[in-house]
Amino acid sequence: MPKATAPRRKLLTDTFCRNARPRIVGGVAKDAKYSDSGGLYLLVTSGGSRLLQMAYRFNGRQKKLAIGPYGNGDDGTVSLAMARQKRDAAKALLAQDPPVDPSIEKQFARHRRKAERPFGEWVDEWLAEKRTEKIKRGRLVIVRSAETMALLERWAGYLKDRFGKLYRKDIKRPDVLAFFRAMQSEGRLETRDRVVSIGEQACDYADLEGDGYNPFRAVKKQLTANVSTPRPGVTEPDDVARLFKLIMPSWDKARFGDVVGDALRLDALTIPRPGMINTMEWREVDWDNARWTIPAEKNENRLGSCRPAVTPSPRDPAPCAEDHRQSALCVRVRGRCAAVETHAELSAARARHRHQDRTHCSRFPLDVLDAQSS
Repeated sequence: MPKATAPRRKLLTDTFCRNARPRIVGGVAKDAKYSDSGGLYLLVTSGGSRLLQMAYRFNGRQKKLAIGPYGNGDDGTVSLAMARQKRDAAKALLAQDPPVDPSIEKQFARHRRKAERPFGEWVDEWLAEKRTEKIKRGRLVIVRSAETMALLERWAGYLKDRFGKLYRKDIKRPDVLAFFRAMQSEGRLETRDRVVSIGEQACDYADLEGDGYNPFRAVKKQLTANVSTPRPGVTEPDDVARLFKLIMPSWDKARFGDVVGDALRLDALTIPRPGMINTMEWREVDWDNARWTIPAEKNENRLGSCRPAVTPSPRDPAPCAEDHRQSALCVRVRGRCAAVETHAELSAARARHRHQDRTHCSRFPLDVLDAQSS
């Protein structure tokens, strides 16, 4: 007598999946599972959603793999045929030695897809990270000023224009070298170095997999060296006086109207601290008396508690009591000083107090500096 066989279980069909409904128990809709094969099943939620999932065991634990919402395969949905292909791929991972968890592999694949973005988008995200406000000693502080961010965006713009539409691994080192050599042939070495640094940082930021590929790394070894001579801070009054005499005359052959020379002279005569000129406003300047007065609130917020100071000169009027009462810092900003030695002594004293050298031109665009010095 032939052996009786169990009736073959029917597999899911598209018609069945489209018409599947949740279970009704006591008049209340409940989730319903409809099995296919190999652990694949259709989950119909009480709200009517149709989700394709796979049940499997990994290291003795029961787990599930979310394949996607059921549909025709468009608009982010998964068809029944696609779900079976993904089920087979997951079973192949489980059959490896050692076995691979399909859920973990799905997360890695999602990270890899996220990394597959044009380099320009990574540069924008890197810039956004630089703008992030952070907590420092219990206070919310802005990491970089608006002026600094404007410079970073300007230098990053060179990268976006040339490599913005390429993917990170499609950027090849010969193209990077050609790009920077064209920049250095124009004499823009300072700008080139800034762009190289941003490219290297943005490329490291985009390396989600940690493969270490960075065509901008150590590229300076194959470029013309930007040699600068270290110069110690000028602290002696005689040296400062000689420097003042050198920068006072305007340079008639300068491009852009001797803007760098004007900046040097303004920095030298006013002796500002970092950021003071960046926040300077026209209403603070008395053109009739050739005087720049820093308000007390700026003096307190940016400089801390400090005594009012007036740069002495035979042509300057004596500081008034009102200036001292407001704790304002007043300095001369127009005309050549008749007593350069007095300014030199003040500059040297402040330089010795700070124990650091400051480049007065650092707040100006490097493109202008490159062209000005050429």
